[in-house]
Amino acid sequence: MPTTSRPADASGQPVLSQQEALLRTFLGAWPGQGRRLLCINCGNGDLLPRLRACGFDVAACEHDYGARLHAARHAPQGTEIFAASDDHLPFDDGEFDWTLLRADNPGSAELEAAVAEARRTAARGFAVTFWNALSVSGLYWRAVGAPVCLRRPRDVWRPVRDYGGRSPACRSIFFGPPSCWRTSGRQRTPWRLPLPLGAWCVLRCNFGPGRPLTGLFLPLRDMENRLEPQINAVPTASGTVDFPSRGSRTKDLP
Repeated sequence: MPTTSRPADASGQPVLSQQEALLRTFLGAWPGQGRRLLCINCGNGDLLPRLRACGFDVAACEHDYGARLHAARHAPQGTEIFAASDDHLPFDDGEFDWTLLRADNPGSAELEAAVAEARRTAARGFAVTFWNALSVSGLYWRAVGAPVCLRRPRDVWRPVRDYGGRSPACRSIFFGPPSCWRTSGRQRTPWRLPLPLGAWCVLRCNFGPGRPLTGLFLPLRDMENRLEPQINAVPTASGTVDFPSRGSRTKDLP
């Protein structure tokens, strides 16, 4: 059962920069230019400018009123921020190209319902971020009773796989205790693994091309060729049936 807060270490700019670097790399499979992305549970909006910098036309939703006001003050100009819970989004099916569900934010409802809504409103794919309860940092937070919104990887993996229709891709960062997360001095690329081992994980599920429609035209053409001689059949005086050639005229029929 997740708690209702975020780790204090996640508020620093170096940590946000590493999260942005992971999203830029991992969500690079999503063409951003001219595509709409919905950030679900945007919180204070700390990732919204970074998502806009990736080229997405960003919209967001947040249930908490105070967090929504803060996000509106800091979001890029023109960003729409809606008042909505993650388990009941006021959007049509496939209204956005991509959706990003932040299951690492406080106020998250039941995970399966939230993932179902993220899947429903996405036309091309969706992603889920969460704080890993089984990471080194997660074990530390649980030991000290820190109010951190933690989730077990398998509890997130299963609904993403079930609703996405395939096994999701995964990346994670922040290995080790929180004191090792911050970078000082020169910038460095965060270490990423395709497994939910780090403290902050992202699961991504892309929707493949739709199944092609059944090719009815060719079977109908074949059926037309088979039925045409019966339509143009000409009875003879002896009771037999002659089939005129394809080029014969209708007016020649008796």
